[in-house]
Amino acid sequence: MDHEPIACTVGTGEEAYAAALARAETLRALGSDSVLGPERVILQGETVLARASAPRGVTLASVLAARGALPVGECVWLGVRVATVLAQMHRAGLVHGAVDAEAVMIDGSRLAVLDSTLRSGAPTAQSPADDVAALGVMLAEAVRTADRAVLGAWLDPMTAGDPAARPTAAMVAHALVACAHEVQVAMPPADVAGVMRAGAGSAAATRRAGVSDAAARLGQWWRATTERLGAVEGHERSAAGQEGPTGAPHRRPPARTLVLGAIAACAVVILGVVVVAGITLGAGEEPARYGAAGGAAVEPDAVAAAERLTLRRIESLASGDGEALLATVAVGSDAAVRAEEQAGALESGLLAFEGLVGEVEAAELVAAADAGAAVRVTYRTSAHTVIAEGITSERTPQTEVAVLELVLERGRWKVSAATAG
Repeated sequence: MDHEPIACTVGTGEEAYAAALARAETLRALGSDSVLGPERVILQGETVLARASAPRGVTLASVLAARGALPVGECVWLGVRVATVLAQMHRAGLVHGAVDAEAVMIDGSRLAVLDSTLRSGAPTAQSPADDVAALGVMLAEAVRTADRAVLGAWLDPMTAGDPAARPTAAMVAHALVACAHEVQVAMPPADVAGVMRAGAGSAAATRRAGVSDAAARLGQWWRATTERLGAVEGHERSAAGQEGPTGAPHRRPPARTLVLGAIAACAVVILGVVVVAGITLGAGEEPARYGAAGGAAVEPDAVAAAERLTLRRIESLASGDGEALLATVAVGSDAAVRAEEQAGALESGLLAFEGLVGEVEAAELVAAADAGAAVRVTYRTSAHTVIAEGITSERTPQTEVAVLELVLERGRWKVSAATAG
């Protein structure tokens, strides 16, 4: 669809002109084709104008008008991409302010978001949390009624009345993919019959991609009910137990031996015990030392691994995947003891999480050696619900710091212990 070049009034006077110029420069510095900002900002008399070339593609509003509400897989595709754009803007200190279906441009496999300076009317959102809420509203309006429950576990927190309880845009981008397999939004053809055929075909393609399985997998308690995606990081089943990478079996204790306090300790902070997605952190404990912090050869891999393992453990708790949880820890380590208990509780149904998402905010090397490293990780978890032995408790968003002690196990970093950072 052809569009006209954009020219929007964004304010009046020198102060508004300077602000619009600064915003345009920040948007350009993002270096992202997914954010469409002003190409020029000009001052005509007292009027500040933002100008840009005609955008490519069609708006999401046009797609919805032609096709009606979308299957959940297409909404996940939309949500992940828009949330990624918002996360980029938020990290740069910007708020979009006007997220809706008119701001989203779709051109085949490419999605871009028009900045609010290229939209008529003043921005309505004032904070990153407001942007997240606006995205939640947009997705709720776009998804088919029959599929809304699949997205509901994230749409509800995104639009929570308390801004502090909403997940960040980065969390949303990371978590929506757990709701359903992504399916690229189908462009509406010119004729109405074609629109109807495309809608039916897209829905069928979404079902083939496994949306019905994903809906069951999501569930109220976020427990995995579909077949695991193969062996997890080399773990294989055996009659003796769950084998780790070295062949040593992971022995899981009987689930009913877990007391409620041990199960509930999976929350971020409970009764002075910090837990990083499956690893108990005793307050005041010191991490093991691995020599000088100048191990440059270890730092890039170990730091990246610490970030990956932190997110993997949180995802394992959120999805109820005990095998994936065990795959993050070193066999026979202190961390493995706690992970085995929690894996048993997750898979027996004694423990479940709803709405748990995490993001890593920072990670830095503390110490390193040839086969070990210590990495300090700052991470944030969303507001979520913990269901332990049928007792439900609500958790508020938390930011925590932990030092993960990593060891190399068959060439892969695994967590052996962790302490409060």
